[in-house]
Amino acid sequence: MTSIGYDVLIMSQKLNFINLMTYDFHGASWEPTVADHHSPLRKRPTDPSNFNSDFAVNYCITKGMPASKINMGIPVYGMSWKLSSTNIAPPAPASGGGAAGPYTGMPGFMAYYEICSAVRSNGWQVVQDPTQAIGPYAVSPTSPKTWVGYDDPAMAIVKSNYILSKGLGGGMVWDISMDDFRNTCVAGANPILTAISNTLNVSLTIPTTPSTLLTTKPAVTTTKPISTTKFASTTKPTTTTRSTSTQKIASTPKPASTTKKTTIKQKSTTKVAPTTAKATTQATRSTTRKPSGTFTCPRPNGLFPDPASCSSFYSCSNGTPIKMQCGTGLYFNPTLLVCDWPSNVNCTVSG
Repeated sequence: MTSIGYDVLIMSQKLNFINLMTYDFHGASWEPTVADHHSPLRKRPTDPSNFNSDFAVNYCITKGMPASKINMGIPVYGMSWKLSSTNIAPPAPASGGGAAGPYTGMPGFMAYYEICSAVRSNGWQVVQDPTQAIGPYAVSPTSPKTWVGYDDPAMAIVKSNYILSKGLGGGMVWDISMDDFRNTCVAGANPILTAISNTLNVSLTIPTTPSTLLTTKPAVTTTKPISTTKFASTTKPTTTTRSTSTQKIASTPKPASTTKKTTIKQKSTTKVAPTTAKATTQATRSTTRKPSGTFTCPRPNGLFPDPASCSSFYSCSNGTPIKMQCGTGLYFNPTLLVCDWPSNVNCTVSG
């Protein structure tokens, strides 16, 4: 279908990179009777089709897309089913989508922070694939059982190493709001994003001057930052890096059938709290922000509050500020460096 819907060769000539959606290969919305992992890395003996990341990557390469322009997708959520038998090994008999997550509220879908919390606190059984062809799956102790397949930090490292081994441009995720951003499961904040960043950027050299992006006119370059952040593969020769991030926050996590994806392209991880996150009583310092003129980065790299607005902030890369906007109803939390509920920020803007 890719060759029918896209001219890959032309895309390779016109685009700086592509984000390959190597997830949602399976889902209860369109496969209600079979529970299976929605983001396999490699083909398994039980697979009747080529629904896996390795096949998708190699297919694009054979169609003319340079490996260095491919960013492979890694999910930060799981697809769930309600099992209809005692068999839990995928593909397992099922009867529709699993119970909705307590915060995402969508049958057949769970954010990673909901999954790890269920495992930690509710007695869900986790099964790992010894071949690492797929990530883990977890099964609830309830009757009927809920089955969910997902990627954990360990599988994110496996996929990141695969990205390096193939010489790909980097990795991207859907989506950053579904990682364990509040460290609910005591593995550190944003453990999946951290695992990806640490693996892909293990030997990344950070430049002291902003990078430039080649435009379609060969003789002209521009320093205008692109709107995505890429974890650069260490196998791709470069002396400069780009470090910016997409800042789109939806009011609820997108269902599996959505086509709009959050991209991570390069080295920095931007932590963003989802509007579906559990309310918290954690208080942060009260901040009064005053409008000012041109923003100057306090430090060359990092996230900093906007003096003129509680709901926006600046992402500084090598001293260049890029204004970012939180989602509707959220304020930037300068302590946690995330977009958070206003009750946790206590920010006011004075004239």
